[in-house]
Amino acid sequence: MKYTLITLISLSFLLVGRLEAQHKHNDCLADFDFTEQFLKDNLASYNTYLTPKKETDFTAFVKDIRNALEKNTNPNKCIQYFNKLFTFFDDTHSGIIQYRGRINPDNSDELKTYLSSDHFKNRETIAISEPYFDPNSNDKYEGIYKIKTGEYSVAIIKDQTFLRDYVGVIIDSKSKVWKKGQVCFEAKKKADSKFDVFFYYGSHQIFFIRNDSYENGQFVRGWLRKVEKTTDKVPETDPISRLVEYKVLDKETTYLRIPSFWGNQMQKLDSIYKHLDVEIRSRPNLIIDVRGNPGGSDIYVKPLLRYLHTKPIPQELLIEEYFSSKENIRLLEVQHENMKSQPNLFTKEVLENNLAKIEKIKRAPDNTFVKFSNPELGNMKMENLEFPSQVGVIFDKGCASSCETLVVLAQESDKAVLVGRNSAGAVGYGTVLNIETPKLKFLINYTTMRKDTWAKYEFEGVKPHYKPSDKADWISYTHNLLKAKD
Repeated sequence: MKYTLITLISLSFLLVGRLEAQHKHNDCLADFDFTEQFLKDNLASYNTYLTPKKETDFTAFVKDIRNALEKNTNPNKCIQYFNKLFTFFDDTHSGIIQYRGRINPDNSDELKTYLSSDHFKNRETIAISEPYFDPNSNDKYEGIYKIKTGEYSVAIIKDQTFLRDYVGVIIDSKSKVWKKGQVCFEAKKKADSKFDVFFYYGSHQIFFIRNDSYENGQFVRGWLRKVEKTTDKVPETDPISRLVEYKVLDKETTYLRIPSFWGNQMQKLDSIYKHLDVEIRSRPNLIIDVRGNPGGSDIYVKPLLRYLHTKPIPQELLIEEYFSSKENIRLLEVQHENMKSQPNLFTKEVLENNLAKIEKIKRAPDNTFVKFSNPELGNMKMENLEFPSQVGVIFDKGCASSCETLVVLAQESDKAVLVGRNSAGAVGYGTVLNIETPKLKFLINYTTMRKDTWAKYEFEGVKPHYKPSDKADWISYTHNLLKAKD
């Protein structure tokens, strides 16, 4: 009787576990169907030049992913199929995330709770031992890599599935939340050394990167770096300041570092723009460093354009078109109310322009694009300044969105010298809104605006005029370039 009872209890737990897993699987499929329909109804990049062929191609693309999703047995991988869905669109800003919150590994209670959670227990693991891959393999991607912070080492090996061609497996870890054998990296090969990458970080939070470039033995924008042995140090790169910074390099050159164009930099940027303007205009050379700048608002780009101005901005570069739908209008209004509650981040001018934009979209027919001239950059009356007569703009693939607005428009200037690497390529679509899926509460981030003449930069980015080596000091390099051109 005793053993019968134990067996019944064990079977009960097993049955409950299976029912719970099936429930999560059903929720995943339901949210996938919701996401597909929502994007068709509201996403700017889907509705751009929508043709019967595009609709048919998308339907077939979705069907393949859903068929694979139906066979998936790991609930942790659900969101990866959603991310796969977004690869249909040439739209860097749009995607989906599952925010799990931060874990403090030094807090014993938090750590214990997380390590006993289903999320941690269900993380994919692969039994791995040396040699981790064929030592005679000529595959340039396989190898031992270290995370940028040095917390753990990873063996990247070939492992082809619907979602990946390569997998990164932990082989050594100093982190309390990462164990040997856990998968922290998955990459699907594309053309020209490009990959779609799933990268797990922190408390196993998943981060999806499209069209990641494999350069100089580095994946995930330099976070995973190839080493010969696990005892090797992580290769160092030029550190980039995360602070707004201004300094005089010499009697002819000033330097301005802007890490972000978000509203939280507003006061610092306003102070620089207002109080240092005279000094900037007193010297012939200016260097603007926007490496790693993720963007923000074009209104904080606008004051910099006067230093670059040599001729009017072509009007076609200022055209923005918003996709009108009932849900887009509703979410734009929600976003506007949130902006109103943060006066320290959004100026009166920004709020007035935003409200006028919403009212115009509301008057348009559903499922149409409404044309605007960028209110944050339009109607600018600028004179050709004597100084600065040369402006060096330093950027890299961390420069995205509004940061790329600066770089694209700098191309129009006869003063500009562009230095660095291709920018991120996130400028063809914008004005990102978000909504949660009904069941699993994944957060859909999607674009509502397109800029036709900027579409050529999507994913590819803006090319610099000059490409210094990775080991060079890019500030000194640019400084010397400007002096040589004097």
